[in-house]
Amino acid sequence: MNFSKKILLPVAVSTIVFVSQTVWAAGYAITEQSGSGLGQAFAGAAAVAEDSSTIFFNPAGMSYLQKKQFSGALHLIRPRARFQNQGTNAVLMRSVPVNLGGEQGGDAGSMNLVPNLYYHMPINSKVHVGIGITAPFGLNTNYNQDWGGRYAATKSDMRSMDINPALSYTINNQWRVGAGISFQYLKAQLQNQVFLCQHPQLAPACNPLDASAILASDGRSVMEGSDWATGFNLGVIFQPLATTRLGFSYRSQVKHTLDGSIQVLAVNGYPILQSPVSADVRLPQIVSFSLAHQLNNKFTLLADITYTGWDSFQQLVIVFPDGSRDITEEKWKNAWRYSLGLQYQIADNMKFRSGIAQD
Repeated sequence: MNFSKKILLPVAVSTIVFVSQTVWAAGYAITEQSGSGLGQAFAGAAAVAEDSSTIFFNPAGMSYLQKKQFSGALHLIRPRARFQNQGTNAVLMRSVPVNLGGEQGGDAGSMNLVPNLYYHMPINSKVHVGIGITAPFGLNTNYNQDWGGRYAATKSDMRSMDINPALSYTINNQWRVGAGISFQYLKAQLQNQVFLCQHPQLAPACNPLDASAILASDGRSVMEGSDWATGFNLGVIFQPLATTRLGFSYRSQVKHTLDGSIQVLAVNGYPILQSPVSADVRLPQIVSFSLAHQLNNKFTLLADITYTGWDSFQQLVIVFPDGSRDITEEKWKNAWRYSLGLQYQIADNMKFRSGIAQD
């Protein structure tokens, strides 16, 4: 199943997944890192610099903020994910046919709350500092335990926290630069069913063509791990005209080595496997180009192109203490996101925002 588009309107929904064979263009990256940006589908995010959430999208934008400022948002994100089997068949040992049943898994999405918080402070007319606390990757999928893809995944859950101190510097009226360091925490849990139908100690009489017998003998695997790692972000804003800003931002790839454990239990509680494990996860680099152009004293046009380097996720490699490995091929491809937005200044303290994006 391959979803290739995501539409963002003033009220937007994000869809993500982690290692469950279901792929969206946005992957498991969470774009929703600003309340103000959401209303314009994050068009112009690296150039507009309206509030302290610019720390995430382009730290150079802090140079446009005049005072100390807190800003934050709590996003309610409800992904939807449905699987439809278009002819896949299963075999055991590459030759014995297996009846996995016809269950499609239902809606794998679930409700999630994603917070972000930012603080900005000017040091002098040229130097500004700030800090952002965000959750840039994550959410989860939950499939029914009797669905046809249960041996790939039933639950995939990723949570992240990114603490991002940043600094900006004004070179002159046209050029502003910024940089920050990310201290990033990542925690993931993967659950799936385990095929034990013909296990000699557990279900020797199980018929692999009997879907109900297979379900009754399924085991369950739970694997989880966590890690702290570091990355960085950079930004530049060029303002050739008083009405026009061009922004460039870069968030680096972050390499995590998740240390944790795996436990596999039979349906009767018999322990099949209990072991420490580790897994390398490379979170992608993100590059954005943005435009903010004030058409007149009421309307501002916004645009953005963002590239996400998902080719960093080619394999999921689980390493056991004895050096043996379990490898799942992922082969994710890079993604582009395009967005357009428009602001209308209703009054000094009121603004209408709209936007659309394709991921």
